[in-house]
Amino acid sequence: MQTAAAKNGRHRDAARATSVVAAAVMATLALFEIGLAAGLPWGSAAWGGGQPVLSAGMRLASAGAAVVWSAGLLVVLRRGGYRVWAPLPRSWTGAAVWIFAAYAAFMVLANAASPSGTERAVMRPASVVLAVACALTARWGATPSQQMTPTGR
Repeated sequence: MQTAAAKNGRHRDAARATSVVAAAVMATLALFEIGLAAGLPWGSAAWGGGQPVLSAGMRLASAGAAVVWSAGLLVVLRRGGYRVWAPLPRSWTGAAVWIFAAYAAFMVLANAASPSGTERAVMRPASVVLAVACALTARWGATPSQQMTPTGR
């Protein structure tokens, strides 16, 4: 039978790995949203797929989404045990990552209902990965006293 310390160590390692997965998905989403905000013709994969190039209002919404995803990736890495700056106190990272997990789960449903085939094919699986990675990171992530240095010590 394994000790509690060994089990906690495995959970901490899993949280570090899943936080990197979640952060990678969030970074990709942020870059995608920046491209949309800049006027790239990727609108068929976003916001219901109705406009290849987004209107000014939708571009502004994409810029805001890019900021949220960028902040989110820092929060999820912090919860995963990495010593990175995040826009929230450490004590709030668990709740924040649960909120990202819930939002990603909602995105799965929204993307599944989208009239855009591209959005259903690309964004729905990305949302599933993000929801699972955020939930595991939130559940097993480091508490403030367990934060690690970038080298893992």
